[in-house]
Amino acid sequence: MTFIMKVYLYNELKELRMYQVKFTNPKTKETVYGVVRSYFGNEKRPPKGMAKVDDSLYPRCYLVPESELTEVVNPHDWRNCEIQKFIDADFMKAKKHADSLPANKIVAGKIFDIGVADGCAWYIITKVNKKTCNVEWRGWGGGDRYTDHYFGWERKGVSIADVERYVHAQDFWRNKKSMVLK
Repeated sequence: MTFIMKVYLYNELKELRMYQVKFTNPKTKETVYGVVRSYFGNEKRPPKGMAKVDDSLYPRCYLVPESELTEVVNPHDWRNCEIQKFIDADFMKAKKHADSLPANKIVAGKIFDIGVADGCAWYIITKVNKKTCNVEWRGWGGGDRYTDHYFGWERKGVSIADVERYVHAQDFWRNKKSMVLK
């Protein structure tokens, strides 16, 4: 490792060392779980004493005073982590709702996943018009935070034909599992 690289890493590590965090949203008074952003690319860095926190479930980023962040300790078994339990509970709630919707129809509330790398990216349909729909990312993919190259974090005005195959596949497997369980 070069001297310049060591200095760069030292300067980066002197800053906030938290990764998974939680804080109380001052507007809603709800607990928000998220991941502290450590790479900014061409983005402006947050001011001193502030952190950019990406929401663990929604495509949102918050600017939060570091003093208001609480680190979420990630045990060796990541499935027992507080943040993962929160994500899993939200997924089960969304899945239960999606399963109650008519099969093979494109309606708001339907969820689907797309394989990405060694995991998947999860999406929910948020609005449906006659020929198009809006699709939004959800952080249900086991902590990887993968997004699909087409849908990204959110895509509006997507042709219904572009999401039909994903929704139909999700409905097929849901029905297949329920047939096996009977």
